[in-house]
Amino acid sequence: MVNIKKHCWLVMASVSLGTFLTTVNSSIVNVALPTMAREFEVGLNIIQWVVLAYLLVISAVLPIVGRLSDILGRKLIYCSGFLVIMAGAVASALAESFWMLLIARVIMALGAAIPMANSMAIIISVFPMTERGIALGIVSSMVAVGLMSGPVMGGFLVSWGGWQWVFWINIPLGLVAFFTGWYLLPQDKPEGKQEPFDYPGAFLYAAGILTFLLMVSRVQDWGMSPITLAIGAATIILLVSFGLVESRTAYPLVDFSLFKIRLFSLGILSAFLLFLAVAAITILTPFYLQDLLDYSPSKVALFMLPFPLAMCLVAPMSGYLSDRVSPTILTTVGMLTCAIGLGWLALIQTEQGSWVLMTCFGLIGLGMGLFQSPNIACVMGSVPKDKLGMANGLNSLIRNLGKVIGTAIMVGVFTAVKNSYFTQGSGGIGGEIAAFMTGWRIVFLLAAVIAVIGALISSLRNLTSNPNSNIDESIKLEASER
Repeated sequence: MVNIKKHCWLVMASVSLGTFLTTVNSSIVNVALPTMAREFEVGLNIIQWVVLAYLLVISAVLPIVGRLSDILGRKLIYCSGFLVIMAGAVASALAESFWMLLIARVIMALGAAIPMANSMAIIISVFPMTERGIALGIVSSMVAVGLMSGPVMGGFLVSWGGWQWVFWINIPLGLVAFFTGWYLLPQDKPEGKQEPFDYPGAFLYAAGILTFLLMVSRVQDWGMSPITLAIGAATIILLVSFGLVESRTAYPLVDFSLFKIRLFSLGILSAFLLFLAVAAITILTPFYLQDLLDYSPSKVALFMLPFPLAMCLVAPMSGYLSDRVSPTILTTVGMLTCAIGLGWLALIQTEQGSWVLMTCFGLIGLGMGLFQSPNIACVMGSVPKDKLGMANGLNSLIRNLGKVIGTAIMVGVFTAVKNSYFTQGSGGIGGEIAAFMTGWRIVFLLAAVIAVIGALISSLRNLTSNPNSNIDESIKLEASER
């Protein structure tokens, strides 16, 4: 077994790869969506489920996996996730119909939720306080880099080998992530009596969150129809029942007392708003560049490259600074920088130069890099040791809820504005371009406003010191002994 005191940075590298793999799969298919839509002969409202199903299923199981990891230990559960991801990737690449592809993506999502619910908890438990910020910064940069480099990787893979290769790429990455995790991560099976798992709570939560996200993502097609109202009523019943069950069990799936911790609640709320805002980029930009400007997938990849580059450079530095200065400054400035980039995108014209788009993408990547590391340090550093898995699961859940709800809202607003433009009598090629750009501007203006609200919430933390000073004393002692 590897001596973790000497090799914690190798553990960080392994977790970073796993984090990158799980997050890149939520966005790597975006550039391939137009190609897949043509091959399977479906529209945007249908093909978006390749992305939405992945995020929806992850959201439904994240807290469940986080709680299981607190009970059973993280290493075995963490590594098993990569085997499931690879199985789903093979099925996705071999899919011969849209529905086969959708089922395979659900399998991939089940696997991705497992390491996703454990990555930050592993880093917190392995690193001493003095190095935790920069380690979290590097791993959190992999979250951002995975999300935003997905379209870049996808563009090159689609141009080179076809849309199937956005799934085949998971096999080599998954094998490396599995074996490095298996050999580098410490054994961490909890000592003493094993706590019982909250099966009723897990069922009610998963059913409630699935019905909620189904309603949110389909409401633009269904409207206020009987099926929408029925699913909405079912969501309320399931989630209220979940809250009642959790309040009465000794070992809840979700400990609601965590939300009474100011750093925790403000941190996950601001993260939710950030990912809700930037959802507009990953879903609309490929269609703008390919369908309006007639760019190839590889050229789309080059245009979006400033995203991951900016985040990759900034996030570790932001994590380093978060160990030394107030994270409130870093997170608030980061959110405002994202708002500027999103607002600038709302003002672009179809004939403007490529540097404008790339500058906007770079600004948003810079803002996300500034925000992510100190925000995760605040969230994870504010909870006790025995709740790390739960907190990690909730933090990842909120991020995915932001992406799912953001995708549904932005696509819904874009579609409604575009359809309204055509209803007013504009047609032809020029009318189609004008309708697209009208929807584009409204969506990114809305995204910029959401980012500003997130910055205001982030500024309420009023921190003047290292967020890890709020961490449980048992973690401090354990970290100092490593």
